[in-house]
Amino acid sequence: MNRWGRLATILSFALFLLICWAPVAALLAAALSLPFSRMDAAWLPGSRRLFLLLETLGYSAAVASLATLIGTAAALYCWRRSQTLARAARMAALLTAAIPPYLHALAWLPVSAALPGHGAGELTGWLSAIWVQALAMLPFCFGIVLFALDDLDPRGIEAARICATDLRLLVRILLPLLRPAIMAAASLALLLTLADHSVPSLFSRSTYAMELFEEFSASHNAGQTLISALPLMILGLLPLVPLARFWQKAAQRPSRSAAPLPPLQTGGITALLLFASAVFVLLPALALSAALAQHFDQPSLWLQAIAAGAPDLATSAGVAALAAIIACLPAVVLSRALIAHPRTLWWMVCTPLAMPSALIGAALIWIWNRDLPLPIYGTFWMLVLAALARFAPLTVLALAAWRSRMDPALLEASRVYASPARAFARVELPLLAPALLAGGMAVFVLSLAELGASLLVTPPGRGTIALRIYNYLHYGASAAVSALAFCLMATAAIVLLAAALLWKRRA
Repeated sequence: MNRWGRLATILSFALFLLICWAPVAALLAAALSLPFSRMDAAWLPGSRRLFLLLETLGYSAAVASLATLIGTAAALYCWRRSQTLARAARMAALLTAAIPPYLHALAWLPVSAALPGHGAGELTGWLSAIWVQALAMLPFCFGIVLFALDDLDPRGIEAARICATDLRLLVRILLPLLRPAIMAAASLALLLTLADHSVPSLFSRSTYAMELFEEFSASHNAGQTLISALPLMILGLLPLVPLARFWQKAAQRPSRSAAPLPPLQTGGITALLLFASAVFVLLPALALSAALAQHFDQPSLWLQAIAAGAPDLATSAGVAALAAIIACLPAVVLSRALIAHPRTLWWMVCTPLAMPSALIGAALIWIWNRDLPLPIYGTFWMLVLAALARFAPLTVLALAAWRSRMDPALLEASRVYASPARAFARVELPLLAPALLAGGMAVFVLSLAELGASLLVTPPGRGTIALRIYNYLHYGASAAVSALAFCLMATAAIVLLAAALLWKRRA
């Protein structure tokens, strides 16, 4: 590595540590400044908090189980099929991944309110929250399992089909081979649900993440909030283990051509898989369409809501675009280092994903709410930093997975006949373009709808589209909510479809 390469590596590591680990370091500094008596009291949760933690864990496990079950069944049905439903499922996975959980709640809040016991008993609220959150996690579970299916060696499957029925193939071969992917899908759903409090709060249920948000809002003590969050952070680190195993195996495995294979024909099981696919494709779309169309006959209210929310949408789009661009800068170099040292750097890259969003907001406030040369606090950049701290690791993972499947001979040949800078600009960067596009779009879409940290760091006089929708949702589904939800989903869909078209041209 030449001098410029070493400088790029140092700057990339420094930028990533500043983006993702500065909030962690700030929280540790704030916690260490507390008296020991307060640290001990915050670390040992009382009976109410302990029960809330167990309740949150049970809720998250139920969401992960339901989403993984339906997502795996839908992926098995869509694998190697070219029918309309299978194509629609793949498109639905791309589009619905951009829909935040609280927008799924828009469609189901009226249904939950009509159920017996709503507002009086806890069971109805928890069941409604589990169902809505599972619908939001379905695209991720479906995509992980379908990726693993497409990556299987078709020769081994075809050989097994000679000696066994498709049902036996499914039970004895496919499901054991898919176990790492299924565990990774469930772990991702568990990780995302543990840190999200938006859906349970809309159904009048509290989670441990919501408790942290309320604690910091009341005390403004970032260190005490960190110590209180330690049990949730430890639970959040556990899902990273199966995710690491799956990612490392998937990244190191050479890409396979999609050899023609007939789809699974498993008799009655096929009908169940078809039903799961229909639930995945049709139910969220129909529910959201019905919720949006409920107030479509009030165009004046829609126009008023869109006009009022346009500045917030512009703010969210600007935050998302800046976060996507900045996140890609260190990812180019860090992805190369992650492939060279996967076991060491995986935890450096992914540990910030386990931080609850309320903690990130608290850390940024603790860092910047003081006299500093850079007046960041109370500005637009607080939202950008919050989005980067939450989602920047995704670009590193996307680029590292793509790099591991690139032909190293092309890179070595380019370095023989050109300078390192010219080889990077003319060969390596174009090869990385599809992964940069995918990682950047993931950060953009997730930042566009980010809510947890934005609740704390949004500057006075400004807002985000997610914050406005969430506040409106507490007053019930209305024309304003429908209009703003439509704008948010349309913006995300346009960006994703444009990215998909560019991917087809570049990949």
